[in-house]
Amino acid sequence: MAETKDQVQPNDSVLFKAIASYNSSESIELLRLCDHKTEHFSNHSLNWAVFEACNKGHAEFLQFLLEDGSRLELRDDNGNTPLLICSAKGFLRIVGRLLRLGADVNAKNNNGDTALMVATSRRVIQCLLQDSRIHLDERNSTGNTALMSAIETYHLKKVKLLISAGANPNQTAD
Repeated sequence: MAETKDQVQPNDSVLFKAIASYNSSESIELLRLCDHKTEHFSNHSLNWAVFEACNKGHAEFLQFLLEDGSRLELRDDNGNTPLLICSAKGFLRIVGRLLRLGADVNAKNNNGDTALMVATSRRVIQCLLQDSRIHLDERNSTGNTALMSAIETYHLKKVKLLISAGANPNQTAD
């Protein structure tokens, strides 16, 4: 039986070790053992590693995993993309990198939330607002915009940033 890219590969253990490490230099060194090529790993392991890197804030490791662009819009079980996860966790450097790589700034998760809706860090919010593709008044599955959600959660800095960026303060939930 021929091996497919979806089956666990021998090098997957190196990938698991690298992402489990909290030491970026150690992670990069482990990847050097595999010639910095994602083709040495199974798709399943690469997909898992993308989400682990997002959750842990492993910027260099995530860059390696996303360099071919094929996993930029990968979704977890909740519909979250790498950009949504990193925006929610406040990983500014990674958010900026994902946007430069072309991540969809308006992608929605299963709740209809965008990166702007889940972001709480002032600097991440500012970074997202600088993207010319952003839809400020996009609505989630409950009918709320990022501004409405910020008002409901008393996130005053976010409210100010959104209004300054042009979000419509006169919209009401459907």
